[in-house]
Amino acid sequence: GAFDCAVSGSVTQLSGGESEVVCKTSASGVLHGGIKHVVVSAAGYGDSVPGGNATFWYVDTWSARTTWGGAAPPTGCGSWLDDPNCDDSVVIPEGQVVLLDVSLPRFYLILIQGKLIFDRADISIGASYLLLQGGTLQIGTEAEPFMQQAHITLFGHPKSIDLPVFGAKVIACYECTLDMHGAPQVAWTQLAQTSKPGDTSIKLLQAVTWPIGSKIVIATTDFESPQ
Repeated sequence: GAFDCAVSGSVTQLSGGESEVVCKTSASGVLHGGIKHVVVSAAGYGDSVPGGNATFWYVDTWSARTTWGGAAPPTGCGSWLDDPNCDDSVVIPEGQVVLLDVSLPRFYLILIQGKLIFDRADISIGASYLLLQGGTLQIGTEAEPFMQQAHITLFGHPKSIDLPVFGAKVIACYECTLDMHGAPQVAWTQLAQTSKPGDTSIKLLQAVTWPIGSKIVIATTDFESPQ
């Protein structure tokens, strides 16, 4: 029979046979990113019901020129010592979804009004101000935690200009979504026995899987202020 295929209401090119339908979408434009529902219509039978398996992602990668209107992707400034007056900034507008697929040294301001997603790789990025203005920063999800290494470095000094309300050297969130989910593990536990200065091992109440190189802080169990 005759079939039609639409992605979020936009009709697409259709091919395939009786057991398979292939929908080819057109460009969405940078301000219409995100998850789109796919609906297949069969003449005389009706439409398919949109579901979790019938979706399509429109995502722009940071490293692609098409994400930046054909210009070279922004790479930021040098180190704090080499370029202390860095003013390179980036804006991800509302409606755009950008996949951060490269590590970047430093920006002055990264303004997220759309959505920035860390790729599933070891990624690092730095900025003096990381401002989410109604936007989303996603590093893993609850269903699929981020199992790689993500590093966000903030730069500043006592004379840095403060953002109203938020301050300086900051990740600022205004009506935003900050979604960070790392590898599941025991974040903290208690000592099974007293630990003394010079000890090379500690005994804990719970088994842990802390990776090599982790920093462990042992706090006092006494409520006296000198402790």
